[in-house]
Amino acid sequence: MQEQHYCIAVIQLPDPSYLFHPIKLFVMLKPTNNSDQHEHGEEIHTHDHSHTRNPHHHERKEVGLYLSRQPIQPSEYFATLATLCEKLGINKSDVYGDFNETEEVSPLRKFEREIASYLHKQDALYLPSGVMAQNIVLAITKERTKSTRFICHYTSHLLLHENDAYSKLLGMTPIIAQGNEESDIQQAMSYKQIFELVEDCDHQVATVFLEVPHREIGGKCTSYDDLLRISHLCNSYDLHLHMDGARLWEATTAYDVEVEQITSLFDSIYVSFYKGLGGVTGAMLLGDRSFIAECRVWLRRFGGNVYSNLPYFVSCWGGFRENIHSFAGRKIRLLEIVDHLNDHLLSKPSYNSVVDEILLAEDESFFTETTKFRPLIRFDPALPEVPMVHVVVDADIETAMQANTLTANHTGITCFRRFTPGKFGNKGKSVAELSMVSIQFILFV
Repeated sequence: MQEQHYCIAVIQLPDPSYLFHPIKLFVMLKPTNNSDQHEHGEEIHTHDHSHTRNPHHHERKEVGLYLSRQPIQPSEYFATLATLCEKLGINKSDVYGDFNETEEVSPLRKFEREIASYLHKQDALYLPSGVMAQNIVLAITKERTKSTRFICHYTSHLLLHENDAYSKLLGMTPIIAQGNEESDIQQAMSYKQIFELVEDCDHQVATVFLEVPHREIGGKCTSYDDLLRISHLCNSYDLHLHMDGARLWEATTAYDVEVEQITSLFDSIYVSFYKGLGGVTGAMLLGDRSFIAECRVWLRRFGGNVYSNLPYFVSCWGGFRENIHSFAGRKIRLLEIVDHLNDHLLSKPSYNSVVDEILLAEDESFFTETTKFRPLIRFDPALPEVPMVHVVVDADIETAMQANTLTANHTGITCFRRFTPGKFGNKGKSVAELSMVSIQFILFV
């Protein structure tokens, strides 16, 4: 059997804004015959369709994808901060977090008050990182309840990306809501899971961690009905309910309710500013005044009460002001992209598709009726719930990386920053993530 080579078809648009830096969107991953390669097998032939067009080809739609976390020159970064200071009226630096200052005097306290007001919480605390924020929540609830156990989903950041800080630093033990090992589709944490874990636990639980949305399973969200029931359950058992809201801004697009109706269900909330909002780094904890007062003590204990947060919170505040109202538009555009790719590229690949235009072979006999096509990617969830989605590639990590490299060598475009191995029903496959900041369509007729 002839060896198959993989390539990722890509399309690109120029960046229209100094705030965002372009990363390019794939169309699909598809096997191509050796006939698509030069004699020495180094690259794939393509045509410039802006000059020539097969009259049988359908209209062609190109999509540009932009993310905020792309490298910029340090000088450009600091120049942007200076401009933001003027726009935000920042005329002084904080000193050790300005714990004893008011918002009238301290720009940092004003920023914290703005976020607390937006999320309808009494108080807020800016921190250097989300890892520190979430472990402070664990430390406080452990001290309050004298319990070393907490409930979380198997995909929680606490379990996957923090080198067991909950155990090594705090001596705590997770009670884990497990995934479905038989399925290639995983679900968000549910009321049923939490109820069963609480009922089956012989010990007091310090806190329940609920991620909204669940980043590691493609941005899926616990239903609002379940959020209501989970909140009621935690109140009944006197359990602290904490939201890992690293992507809460994105999650607001998944619920047909006001943000207050979501945040009011949680005792504490962590949010991030460097992801969808484009800040350089930084996080915030929100809750009632007594809880945030304890957070300030633990921030000092954790070594996060730095002399000044100035460059970081300026970037975060500017990102919030600039981008907070953009997420609904991002989701709409992502849905358009997914719908377009599913309808016209994945389910019905043919010689007339955009993919075949981009991967056009020298020998048109490659695209015959006997050619066996099958979609090699799918979106998870199939219908994005927030402005992010996972792409499951029906190829192992090595093959997916080779395809990524082959495409980059041929086009100068790197489609994905990384792949992760599929789990459970997706074992042997690869997973990549698309997270929207700004998307544009250009239609070529």
